[in-house]
Amino acid sequence: MSKIGKKNILIPKESSIKIDGANLTITGPKGTKTLTINDKIFSSKINESEFQLQPLEKKIDKKTSIMWGTYRSLINNAVTGVSQ
Repeated sequence: MSKIGKKNILIPKESSIKIDGANLTITGPKGTKTLTINDKIFSSKINESEFQLQPLEKKIDKKTSIMWGTYRSLINNAVTGVSQ
């Protein structure tokens, strides 16, 4: 299991994330960023102020674990970039 991938991403009040299939659009006061994730491997959920990325498979292999942490870091950096 990915230790980094398990962490939720906090979304600031002035920022938002929209999911359209495999595309994530992150909007904030500093701009907009669009990322593409592999929707055949991962699913995503948005709560009020948190974003969570989860693998679809119950049994997670090493490659999925690595990609989980990588996607989580990319999304977190995009949220930080458009808000700060």
